[in-house]
Amino acid sequence: MISFTQLLIIWLLSIPVRNWQIEYSKEKGIDIVELVEKYKMNYGDYPKSLSEIDQKMKSDVPKWTALGTKYSYKFFENGNYSIGFKSYYGYNLQYNKLNKEWIAYD
Repeated sequence: MISFTQLLIIWLLSIPVRNWQIEYSKEKGIDIVELVEKYKMNYGDYPKSLSEIDQKMKSDVPKWTALGTKYSYKFFENGNYSIGFKSYYGYNLQYNKLNKEWIAYD
């Protein structure tokens, strides 16, 4: 019974921690979006990779989420880009720059 109670307490505490980690990771992802948009204002095009921001703007681009996963950045030939990360729960979060929100999908 004691072990079950301990597991229950750990599980109950882990839910708000996971939610905080996801929200914090989204906030840091917005920091990346702002850097990408600033890069475009300064250089006329979106960067081909996040390392270009590091090199040209001397900015510290977040690389890891609070969940321990890495942010992804993809530049598309049509001039758009995509920023995302993988969540604790196994789904992906992708930033939709048109709606300015994070979208979760499998």
